[in-house]
Amino acid sequence: MNAERVGRDLDVDYVPEGSVRKAGNRVRVSAQLIDARRNAHIWADRYDRDLDDIFTVQDEITEGIVGSVAPETLSTEIKRGTRKTADELDAWDRVLQARWHMARFTEQDVVTAREKLLEAIDIDPDLASAFAELGNSYVLSTINGWGGLGAAEASKRAAEAARRAIQLDPADGAANAVYGFTRIFRWEFDEGLTHLRQPVAYNPNLANAHGFLSVALFLTGDFSGGLKAFDRAVRLRACE
Repeated sequence: MNAERVGRDLDVDYVPEGSVRKAGNRVRVSAQLIDARRNAHIWADRYDRDLDDIFTVQDEITEGIVGSVAPETLSTEIKRGTRKTADELDAWDRVLQARWHMARFTEQDVVTAREKLLEAIDIDPDLASAFAELGNSYVLSTINGWGGLGAAEASKRAAEAARRAIQLDPADGAANAVYGFTRIFRWEFDEGLTHLRQPVAYNPNLANAHGFLSVALFLTGDFSGGLKAFDRAVRLRACE
């Protein structure tokens, strides 16, 4: 397969390919992801499973592929964004750079990320992901006391940014996770859990959602559920 041609014809940056082989009661699924711009492999894996329950096998393989591919594509996009000059950056590039800074998890990086997100919103005020990440930056300030805002003010700004992201894209998992966490911070557990469970249901590979959900479940006394959500968040983070 000529990935560059496929990417050009379909106007996509990444092209998946794979194969399925069956022998007796075993199945082997091979999958890989290709950067169509450079015709380069950025991820590949193989899954060997018994066929005792085909639907469980399908779910496991799908979860494994999505959980691996999403971080790989994001990592590649972030690297591209950090290599661009200021004149070349669009709104999405600024969101990617902000994510890179927030992953460094320092006060200065969170402040820098917030500046880039505000720039992204100035360029594209309808970019839901920019508002979702802005809300996430304020959550980090709420938890860690960063930015000199105070926990109450930071939480308020996080909720406002997340609400705006949800207005723009109700299915935005990151925005719902942030908004749900701000409700938990205000001890509004029912509303908070509703918003936290939504992204987990629709995107089971969103690490932040599982992390926020674990905190909420611990606070409501569901320690078993909290541990399960926490373990899931840790595993997903390890893949990023």
